[in-house]
Formats: sequence, C-alpha cells, structure tokens
Amino acid sequence: MRVCVIGNFRPEDPGHATIASALQLAAPNGVSVDDIEWIAPEVLVEDGVIDHLKDADAIVGAPGPTEAPDGYLDAIEFAREGQLPYFGCELGMDLAVVEFARTVLSIATAHSTEFDPMLRDAVIVELVAPELIKGKPIEIFGELTVKFAKEARLRDWMKADGSREEHRAMYGVNSKYKTQLTRAGLKIAATDETQLIVRAIELADHPFFVLTSFAPQLRPEKSGPHPILQAFLNSIVG
Repeated sequence: MRVCVIGNFRPEDPGHATIASALQLAAPNGVSVDDIEWIAPEVLVEDGVIDHLKDADAIVGAPGPTEAPDGYLDAIEFAREGQLPYFGCELGMDLAVVEFARTVLSIATAHSTEFDPMLRDAVIVELVAPELIKGKPIEIFGELTVKFAKEARLRDWMKADGSREEHRAMYGVNSKYKTQLTRAGLKIAATDETQLIVRAIELADHPFFVLTSFAPQLRPEKSGPHPILQAFLNSIVG
C-alpha cells in the first residue's frame, strides 16, 4: 500500500511525526502500510503530479506550513477528480476547500487569508472564537469536543455523536461560503460545540474524501487506532 503525504516534513512537529505511525496502527488486519512517502509540494509544482502520484493508492494532505500551496492544490484535484482516497488535515483541509471552490464553484481567485490577508474571495479565514456561551469563553484550540452531523459517515465510523480531538489549526472555513460549498457537494460532517465552526467535511459521491481541522494522528497510541484513519485505509483495500 503506497500512501503519498503532501507537505514539507518537519520532524519536530507532532502533527507530522505521528502520521506514519498512526496510519500503520490503523491498517486493516493483514494489510501493511509499508510505503509512506512524503512529497514536497514544491516538487509537484515543478514536475507535475503524474510523475509522483500515478502509483499512489491514497493521498494525505498534511498540516502546514508551506510556501507552495499550488502543489497541494494540484494533488488534491488529482485525488478528487481521480476518485483516489484523500484525507486532508489542517492545511490539507483548507486547501481542499480552496481547490473545490476554484474548480467546482468556479471562483477563480478563491484562496485562504493565510496566503493573502487582503484576499477578497477568501473561502478560508483565520478562526475567531465565537461569542461567549452561557457566560463562558469558547475555546478553539487544544483538545476539544467535536459534534458529528447526523448524516455524516464520520458519525458512523466514530460510533458516537461527538469526540474529543486535538485542534491546532489557525484557519478554517469562511461561514459566508458554507451554503455554496454544501450545495455543491462538500458536506459539513462535524462542527465545534457551538455549531458555528466547521471541524470536518466530507465530499459526496467519492470513495473517501474527508477533511478535518483537527489532527486524528495525535490520538494517543494507547487509545488505539483512530476510526477516521481506519476508514481511510479501509477505503483503499475495499
């Protein structure tokens, strides 16, 4: 099984360093995830995706940062249009929303304010904590509860209405575009407790195209494999 991870690998970042071990832990019985290759997005911009991804069984869009978002975008389009399993985490989620907005919604200048703070068509913006709820401040970073949508596959995989997940992402979906995105097929699969911040997305009519603003790979190993990563790998073997 060959899984290509798009990103600029930083061993000091737990969100990077734990991806391989979390995938290996989540592998189905009798299946070995023995080929996990990090591919720098700059290389995809220079060489094109075919040379590097044509033999991939699945693609992971890793957390950032990056100076070559176009490499992510090309890999994401390759996975989405080619029906190749894709899991996008943090930046890997944000840029998947950007790619979808550009290609499916035809918003040619769609992007994230992470790369252009003055952007007009910002489908991804810096997260801001919602207003106080019952007099208590709302946290948006750290280990927090996510609520799964009733129709979401995530809810079926997790066998729960919610779970505690590690949140580190500084950016997320711009609420102004939620209706357009969902009508076109990007379904909101999870939110924060206020139901105002999008925490996970699923693409309809795709074998596996799941995006999370939290990092399943940071689940402690003693807690066992993360169901989302298990579902990701199960989608490869069928």
